[in-house]
Amino acid sequence: MTVSPEDFFRFASKYPRLLVALFERSRAIDEVDLRALIERHASQAAPSLETIYTQLFDYGFLQEAPGADLIFELSGPVRSLLAWLLKRQQLATAEVVMGYVKRLGQLTAEIDQALDSGRAHALSQPIEEADHTLDSIRDMAEANFEAITTQASNLRSQRDQIRARERFEIVNRVWEQVLVPLGQLIEVGGALDVSLNKLAGVLARAPELSGLPRPTRRALQRTGARLVRTRRIAGDRHREAIAEIAPLYKRLRADSRLLDGASALLRRLWAQGASGLDVDERLALVSWRPYGLVSDDRLLARFVSLQGYEPEEEVEIAAAPPPVEHRFLLREEVADALAASGTIDDVLAFMSRHWPDHGLAELLRAYGWVYRGDFGSVDVPEDAGERQYRVGDTTVTAWPLRYQAEHLPTGGAV
Repeated sequence: MTVSPEDFFRFASKYPRLLVALFERSRAIDEVDLRALIERHASQAAPSLETIYTQLFDYGFLQEAPGADLIFELSGPVRSLLAWLLKRQQLATAEVVMGYVKRLGQLTAEIDQALDSGRAHALSQPIEEADHTLDSIRDMAEANFEAITTQASNLRSQRDQIRARERFEIVNRVWEQVLVPLGQLIEVGGALDVSLNKLAGVLARAPELSGLPRPTRRALQRTGARLVRTRRIAGDRHREAIAEIAPLYKRLRADSRLLDGASALLRRLWAQGASGLDVDERLALVSWRPYGLVSDDRLLARFVSLQGYEPEEEVEIAAAPPPVEHRFLLREEVADALAASGTIDDVLAFMSRHWPDHGLAELLRAYGWVYRGDFGSVDVPEDAGERQYRVGDTTVTAWPLRYQAEHLPTGGAV
């Protein structure tokens, strides 16, 4: 039954969410679920639910599923239209494209024969069908690119929701069953390339023939332009699809090999223990020597060269210098000095004056005891600012710390 395009698209414009919901269902829908779906997506201004139910079938949106009663599914043309609109096209394999390539070869031979015989009236049908075939090949290249881009985007965005093995199976199927075989068709010397070259050669003869009507010549010229566009888009979209999926394929393949190797290693460990790994043989750890040590051979050669050596004059070994005495600053000493001073406006300045012979490290160590309140309360004055303190050869920048003595026990470990 013929469907009015006006009625078809008017219905689609009124109930787009209903059609998308039906498209999202990967399986068929029974009558109860269908009526519930219609009620969910119908607006208050819509006609009765029964009218919408009937129009879905009258306008060709739904059809009965094969081999089932009261089970329905979207019709093929409607599903293809929605897939194109929503960028959910199915991947076209090399076998599907090869069917169009073979048909294009047959049409090329038919056009060639018609040109040879001068039968211009026999060219219109094969030219029209060749145009349709070229457009189908181009549309499949576009659809493959859109489908692969969508799958790659979903795999990246849902990385934590899809298991690694499932991601690899999806990407591996796209790569090995779609992209690689299609590449063999599209590349130079492939079946598609050869078929397009033959058609281009036949079309190139048309200007040389006399007696062809002008409409036929123009139709042949348009076919030639369509051929060039199909060749360009098929190659470009295939290369773009490879660039989109190749990084995922390489990474997931490397991950898969790593997981397979780890799994095999764990199985061997479980069955044979550590001895089954043959670590020494695999890594060839036959000898080792720490870096920087002199070898025994070189050391022995040095001793041999020194044998019988007599110094020219006596060597006197000087006396060792006296040991450097370093006295630590003890907690009791710090506590007594602070208690004797009472209130100190600047602790670090006091320490640098009181113990000038001690280094910066010792003074900062004692300053830390004071700062954490071991000997009394401390605070920073409100009007204080940064100051510089000279301790030996070092200049220290700090805020002044004020100290107030309290009666606390002293002593303890340094």
